[in-house]
Amino acid sequence: MAQVRNIDASDFTGKDLLKFFEAKVDGDEWEAGNHFIFIGGRYQIKIEAYPAPTQKGNGRLSVGGHAHTWETLEPTLSGSKFNKKYKTFLENELNSPHVKDFKEMEFECCALLLFEIARRVENERGIDVNFLTRDEVDKAIDKALNCELGSSLTGIFCGNIMTRRSNYDVMMSRSNAGDDSGDGNDSGDDIASAMGNLALNDRVILGPGNLLARTNSS
Repeated sequence: MAQVRNIDASDFTGKDLLKFFEAKVDGDEWEAGNHFIFIGGRYQIKIEAYPAPTQKGNGRLSVGGHAHTWETLEPTLSGSKFNKKYKTFLENELNSPHVKDFKEMEFECCALLLFEIARRVENERGIDVNFLTRDEVDKAIDKALNCELGSSLTGIFCGNIMTRRSNYDVMMSRSNAGDDSGDGNDSGDDIASAMGNLALNDRVILGPGNLLARTNSS
């Protein structure tokens, strides 16, 4: 029978929240339909477990009772101030004044990025060499946000595992936020081009009735 567990996360930092997410995904409670509701922060975070044979960490996440597609979240992820927001989220308690001023989408993006790390169960690596591990996703998030390429994270979180691996390799090969052609165009066009094969209709829906991660991808 599905269970609902309420967790007081008011004294959690974002790093603490990530550890808790990972512990839940790895633990016996990660069974289909079980809910974990994190309260006490700027907004309520809700995760519903939906493990699949090829990806134990599948689940659904919402913040403040709302959820958005990756496509909708891209402007927040690519904003020049979001990297600082994400670092603030990681280092401060969720009920601290530093986090209290977060807009809902900023808070949602932070929580969602942490869950994208946590849901990649480490022992799945041996199934397919294209599978992105927790460490790799963490590095990709750090690289993307530091290089103002946050919108390109969609290419790592959507699509099949080969596409995700390819997009990850492209991102990690970057040395800065712009292109290196010397033409003055600092828009990162090569990233956008490399991710042109990502179908926008293959997107993640983060709300009731929609899987956070497609069961045939990692």
